Amino acid sequence: MGQLHNKPSLKEERKALRNNLTEAEYLLWQYLKGKKLSGRKFRRQHSFENYIMDFYCPAEKPAIELDGQHHFLED
Repeated sequence: MGQLHNKPSLKEERKALRNNLTEAEYLLWQYLKGKKLSGRKFRRQHSFENYIMDFYCPAEKPAIELDGQHHFLED
């Protein structure tokens, strides 16, 4: 089985998303970064298979996706 987490083919897209957070993503990141939530480490724009999650905690395995306007575009 191939790589499931953070596929190299999605690296540039993940990087672009990290550099262009929505306002909601930015606000939530202020509460998650630096292990502020009960000492849990979260990652931004983590991919699993062909999907990119806004936030992911490897220890607990929850994925958080905040819907933004880009979900409503045809392309």
